[in-house]
Amino acid sequence: MSTELILRNESGSTSAALGTWVNYSPAARAGRSVGFLLAGVLGAAALGWVPILHLVWIPSLLVLGLAMSVVAWRTRDMVKKITGVCPSCDAAIDLDGGRVVPDLHDSCPNCNRILYIARTPGA
Repeated sequence: MSTELILRNESGSTSAALGTWVNYSPAARAGRSVGFLLAGVLGAAALGWVPILHLVWIPSLLVLGLAMSVVAWRTRDMVKKITGVCPSCDAAIDLDGGRVVPDLHDSCPNCNRILYIARTPGA
């Protein structure tokens, strides 16, 4: 479902955009978090039998699984596939989006200026 967004540059100029805003429920966040943690633990257990490599990869996978689990838990909102017009150079742009923690910003692929992305009030 497309959501109306606002693209704002560093000088305060704005333009309208459309994107897919995803709001994760606590249950979905917990499921993703546990999945990453479980993947790290199972990956570490699978490499427990490999000589020499297990000294580096087991702790690395455990730390990576824990870190990704925390990131998944803290991700409440994501914006995907943003299309609009850059407020700086007036060029049509397509952005990938990302996590909204605490705000989302990206750069225009044409003029490389920073764009701050926010939900339209009331959307």
